[in-house]
Amino acid sequence: MRGAMRRFTRAWAALTWRHWAWATALGILGTITIAISHFDVHAHWLPQAVLLRLPWFVLCAYLFLLGIAWVDSASGDSAPSLWRYACAALGVAVICVSLAASLALYIPWPPRNVEEGAVIAPPKDIPREVRRRLVIATGPGRDAAVFGFLATIIYARLRNARRLALNLSQAELGRSEASRALLAARLAAARAVIDPREVIERLDAIARMYEEDMFAADRQLDDLIALLRDAIPRVREENAPSLPTGGKIAS
Repeated sequence: MRGAMRRFTRAWAALTWRHWAWATALGILGTITIAISHFDVHAHWLPQAVLLRLPWFVLCAYLFLLGIAWVDSASGDSAPSLWRYACAALGVAVICVSLAASLALYIPWPPRNVEEGAVIAPPKDIPREVRRRLVIATGPGRDAAVFGFLATIIYARLRNARRLALNLSQAELGRSEASRALLAARLAAARAVIDPREVIERLDAIARMYEEDMFAADRQLDDLIALLRDAIPRVREENAPSLPTGGKIAS
């Protein structure tokens, strides 16, 4: 029991005003959408239906938001699977239908079955209280449950897709950082093997050698180029242009 309370507290603390704003907006959208879907002939029922259904659908949207936060609070940084969101949404849907049946006597509801300007009354062989509970449970309760369940599944798929894309981008970034670290390590190793002053001295010696023996100077230059290519291959391939083999150095 304490673990469940701590988890509920953690889920509640994770919600911000943006979450509540989105839930309120979805509740309003569900109210308008379902009211229009039940609209048959007479336009004067539509504003009444929207006004009477709005508090109920916003309340159910808040319940589904708590269900989503409950699932997210148990996953940490990992992405919960879709079936966890589906199970949570199904549980909240059952709560919404049960709550609608329990509060049937207190939930105002406009007549739904209207034909030729007259309200079609339900069968009178069912007790009035039972009849009202059935009507409310299969009306606003069912509508809010279906709408909230679909919204939760859509949210779960979008959330998991966004987390997958974020993980892929982080993996690419990690691989890029690893490549940079490897290149830096190779450069450090190359600098440790080859002293720049020694390279300059050898180049000066080769330049002087061209005045005495051009072929021997060419061989010395080829040996120096091979040494540099073996020492820093990645620098030669990716960053620096290739040194010409057998090139001449002007005196």
